[in-house]
Amino acid sequence: MKNLIILPFLILSILATAQINVGSKYVIKLNPGGLSESKLHMLRNSKTLFIYRDVDNKQLKKLKSVLGAVWTYTEIEFCSYDEFISNSSKYTGYSFFTISNYYGSTSNGASKSNVYLTLNMEIKGKIKYFSRIDLDMTGKSHSNARTIYKEDRTSYLYKEAEINNWSIGYLKNYLQFINNKLINNEIYWVFTSKTYKNLSNLKSDVLYIPEYIFENSDISTESEEKKEIMKLMKKYPYNYKIISKEELSSLIVESEKSIYYLLYISSSSDKFVSVTNGFSGNLLYTNYTGASLNFKSKDITRIANKVE
Repeated sequence: MKNLIILPFLILSILATAQINVGSKYVIKLNPGGLSESKLHMLRNSKTLFIYRDVDNKQLKKLKSVLGAVWTYTEIEFCSYDEFISNSSKYTGYSFFTISNYYGSTSNGASKSNVYLTLNMEIKGKIKYFSRIDLDMTGKSHSNARTIYKEDRTSYLYKEAEINNWSIGYLKNYLQFINNKLINNEIYWVFTSKTYKNLSNLKSDVLYIPEYIFENSDISTESEEKKEIMKLMKKYPYNYKIISKEELSSLIVESEKSIYYLLYISSSSDKFVSVTNGFSGNLLYTNYTGASLNFKSKDITRIANKVE
């Protein structure tokens, strides 16, 4: 494994697999890594720069407003990828939310690829991590990224890649979760499989599901897709609604009370399925499955079985 610094103080290519981790480790195995009081003090007293993607320009004012409202751990600023490249020295001493990536092979030769959003900061000449979230790119974007020379890949991720779980709504909940953990001096392990709260609300409340999780390259027609969705969801006897990720993002952003949504993240060969309260950002349920691809009927069955 090799760490490769792409930008000053900031963007590295490293081996890691996670949906969300709050802790100091970037290679995550048995625990998330502790966060020392001294490093948290340095983070707390920094300004945090969120480097946004080109796609965010369409709703940049809203992005800044929503993320600025939920991120209170530090003062937060925003800039584009191009702006950062041109003026990186301006941000010495900052902490950063930035996209990082790894493309390579495991020790046994298997292909490995991960893209994630990290909160990091340079401390005494070394990059220190405070959290990391895996980003779920579409298959086409993964394929395109593999063909790009590694020094140009970060630019592709910021400018062209299609990322399923990148939207104002998802980012709002991610930053809420990390912010609350840091304020309470709590760490969080990415490979957690746990029900955090009784899911009884799902007996009556709608579970929103982004339609992208049902995408399957083996299905070629709309009718086949509908049959596949019915097959997958037949063991979930409660209310649910399948909507676009854009519609779900809007619901999360505009929510004034609890709403619940299912999120499926595929990170290399690992799978994360969770239920989140879109108003508070709190996780109600999360399940990790290693060496597993695609959303399956047993994933929704596990959730149904937790609704008491």
